[in-house]
Amino acid sequence: EISTPMTIDVIGKAQIIPSPLLLTCDQVAHSFAQDFTEANESRLIRINQVRVVAGTSPALTISDQTGQCLLYLDVDTNLPVPQGTFDVIGILKQYDATAPYTDGYEILPRFAGDLILQAGPVFVSEPQEVAITARTVDFYWQTAAAASASFKYKSRFSWKWQSYGDSSAVQEHRLSLTDLSPATLYDAYVVCSDATGSSSSRRFVFCTASARSSGTIQVWFNQSVDPSLAHPDAADGSVDLAAELIKRIDQVRYSLDVCFYNLSHSELTEAIGRAKNRGVSVRLIHEADYTTASVNRLEQVYHIPVINDRFGQNSGNGLMHNKFVIMDHRDHNSGSDDYLWVASANGTLSGSVLNAENGLCIQDEALCAAYTAEFDEMWGDGDEIADATRSRFGERKTNNTPHRFNVNSVWIEQYMSPSDQTEAAIVQSIRSAQQSLYFCIFSFTSTPILHAMEERFHRSSDFGLAGVFDEEATGDRNSVYPLMAGIGASAWSPPADVWLDRWPGDLHHKYLIVDAGGENPKVITGSHNWSYSADHSNDENTLIFHSRTLANLYLQEFSARYQEAGGQATLHTAVATKGMASAPATWRLIGNYPNPFNSSTRIVYHRPEQDRSIPTAFLYDVAGRLVRTLELGRQGEEVDWDGTDAQGRFVASGVYMVRLGNHPGVVKMLLMR
Repeated sequence: EISTPMTIDVIGKAQIIPSPLLLTCDQVAHSFAQDFTEANESRLIRINQVRVVAGTSPALTISDQTGQCLLYLDVDTNLPVPQGTFDVIGILKQYDATAPYTDGYEILPRFAGDLILQAGPVFVSEPQEVAITARTVDFYWQTAAAASASFKYKSRFSWKWQSYGDSSAVQEHRLSLTDLSPATLYDAYVVCSDATGSSSSRRFVFCTASARSSGTIQVWFNQSVDPSLAHPDAADGSVDLAAELIKRIDQVRYSLDVCFYNLSHSELTEAIGRAKNRGVSVRLIHEADYTTASVNRLEQVYHIPVINDRFGQNSGNGLMHNKFVIMDHRDHNSGSDDYLWVASANGTLSGSVLNAENGLCIQDEALCAAYTAEFDEMWGDGDEIADATRSRFGERKTNNTPHRFNVNSVWIEQYMSPSDQTEAAIVQSIRSAQQSLYFCIFSFTSTPILHAMEERFHRSSDFGLAGVFDEEATGDRNSVYPLMAGIGASAWSPPADVWLDRWPGDLHHKYLIVDAGGENPKVITGSHNWSYSADHSNDENTLIFHSRTLANLYLQEFSARYQEAGGQATLHTAVATKGMASAPATWRLIGNYPNPFNSSTRIVYHRPEQDRSIPTAFLYDVAGRLVRTLELGRQGEEVDWDGTDAQGRFVASGVYMVRLGNHPGVVKMLLMR
């Protein structure tokens, strides 16, 4: 009812509704642009090939190849939650009740015709690697109804697709690909079929394990560490990071791919130049805004090919923020000399010794292959001369690298930004935390990461959440530090145990330790700050290590920075915790990884600190028959089983159980051949 008289002008009628604008989930989720505009809000849009992955009606999360966004089913439409893969048409709207009001974009269907369902089985979960060896990779996924499956795959450097089929109609799919090549990238997708038709999974990339690499992982910190938390090894602290990288570069014989946001360290520059002079094939990528004297010297004096993120058709709008170096991978003759350097530190003097930084060197052919694929995408080719027509940086890049690796029995996840949904992987790790989250971060402005931490923090009163921010966080109006520290409106109550660093240089780390004292600890590190730009426009790299050893090394570094900043709480550790009672005095089985597994698995257990006995691990099949015994030795808390019996014969697929001597507790292991 119009209670106040007014004049109404009819602008038009019987107009043709415009065709919907085709967008992706990632584009919808990030409708708020860096220039503070929202060009597509209120427009009619369409997203193709999506699935519901979370939520309940009316608020659902949908996903496509690019990422996730929100789908809102208004109650007045009476629309059911769509199943399987579908296309959706609707109005792009926003609902965000918290500052800075840059999230909450969602698509609103108008009627049933806006949900366009497709035939074939519904994928409940996408195919994912559950066991990786040099020749075999096992996958697992689920469909809502029983369906047959056909796995399509090909080597990255081949044009011919191969197919491996399973005619069994099942909902839980387990498939093992064999006779693969070691340290090789494969493109893949799965087609599942039932009486309603066929449907396909998303295309993805996987990689076999290395057969010719040691898998050693070296970790260095350039400031002090707290060795009182060492279990068993003390972390390497107060290390000159550039000096360690130079040592490795001086041993390079064939190829050197250097990717630095900022390269200005004179000695590091000369080491790269020396490599070129002794015949090494060198390529260099840097951030366009940091064309330093070192970069010019390498290009003009040593005649090294150099590009930046404004090369070719690239705009350089984001930052080429990577800090990694790939050594001797492009020879393809040996995997024993392939090294990957990954760090939070730039190739600068401050990054090497003045700031608080971390660096890793990993001897693994498979991981080097993945990073080389990323380098080649930016370079435009795998040759020494860059291709301006094919070069891709920033938002132009594709999700073209594998995300899961088995490096000497250490499970590693790898993500490149902005194409690989890195922030979603970090959030998933946060949500998996059972005991604690400890972090050191240079820049933290991400709302999704903040909300994931807040939800986990408030779920349990004894959950350990502690963090150290770079002091400059106080000058960043978008920093989440005040919220976490209990300062201002919308602040956490109670506040988290967060601090500003007191180090003279920058606290330049970007690491998170998940469950440092738990059974499945993780370490997240790399170049990726927790920000909108890092996830959506910058070129970044992130590694997630599932490793008790690395978690303890990073915990020693965190403890030093935490205490330095003023932190006093007791930290969760894997052994006797500082200021608390000693660790459990009994033997305890923890688990095995990977599980399920194909050829070998690592059994993890807790050894009482003062107990130097040598118990035996007994392995049984489901019928209770003894299959194998394993001697544990006097040191360590892990033992490998290669899937053979006492006579060295390979055992059949199935469930096996392990017990430690006469100590209580059994772990079940699934062998899939």
